[in-house]
Amino acid sequence: MSEFSQGAVPTTDNSLFKRLLPDTDVGTFFTGYWDKTPLHMPACEASPGGFSDLVSARDIDHLFGYSDARIRVARWHDGKVHNRSVPKIGGMPNIYDLYQAWNDGFSISIDHLHRFWPPITRFYKQIESTLQHPAGVNLYYTPPGNQAFKIHYDGHDVFVLQATGTKDWEVYRQIDPFPNTGRELDNPDQAGKPILTCTLREGDALYIPRGFAHAARATDSASIHLTVQVTPLTWYELLRIIEGNADWTNLRLRQSLPPGFMHQKETMHRTLPTLLGRPIDGNAVQDALQRYCDRLWGQAQPIPDGHFECLQRVHQMALESRLRKRVHACCRAESTPEGARLVFH
Repeated sequence: MSEFSQGAVPTTDNSLFKRLLPDTDVGTFFTGYWDKTPLHMPACEASPGGFSDLVSARDIDHLFGYSDARIRVARWHDGKVHNRSVPKIGGMPNIYDLYQAWNDGFSISIDHLHRFWPPITRFYKQIESTLQHPAGVNLYYTPPGNQAFKIHYDGHDVFVLQATGTKDWEVYRQIDPFPNTGRELDNPDQAGKPILTCTLREGDALYIPRGFAHAARATDSASIHLTVQVTPLTWYELLRIIEGNADWTNLRLRQSLPPGFMHQKETMHRTLPTLLGRPIDGNAVQDALQRYCDRLWGQAQPIPDGHFECLQRVHQMALESRLRKRVHACCRAESTPEGARLVFH
């Protein structure tokens, strides 16, 4: 077990954890559950409204109108997943066919909601900038008493956020330790008995690490839940950047880098040699971390906030001007031959 998995805690944006972990100590979560075991986190009075500000049933029709919306219509029934195709009209799915599918028991999922739905975009940026791992958000709208998918596990960590209604969840043992891809289970008996069962109600959250099999079914009410997918950067990937190859069978290397790892460089330098059981060049580790940062933040897009209007006033900026960092924008200091500079993403 790495030094990080025993106690690394992000040091920024505690408001995020107050929302995701209302009754759970942040340090306890990251030392005892992150990358290790599932956790049900019930809502509490400290987080009124739950996640209804992110999405509600009234928003569903609007979401189908975005051309970037990736929609899947599916139902787990009679031992298999049934998928229903929905024709498009003017580049958008036929809303009447979606109504009919939902009435027929099919769940409707919308992937990559963070790309175009402003409340989700802001929340997603908060998650990604705090954890410093790539993230994404999908939505699942399930009719009462129905199930979309068979038992499966994912190649990423998942925070399930119950927005409306209720849903029964069963989480099983870790089928594959620290996988990088998910898989459906052909034989449900392979999962054994659930290690965690819970009913998510509005405002509840559920954390499921990579490789843990799970399944969910709506209760007697319709259910809308969001899945925040955190695709962790790992020691394996870091070592591949440094040396060009790494041993995938080494489970210790497949562990996630700690949340907020960009602010913990000294510990990073100490931990990798411990995992490998041999020394490694500290400058190479530093260079790899920099390349990691460039890859993650180089692909990041800012929250739409009317910035084009600000560009109209750039010529008015002077040395005495006071500037404000964009919400959830990440920045780092760089040393160049010309001096120091701040780079924002």
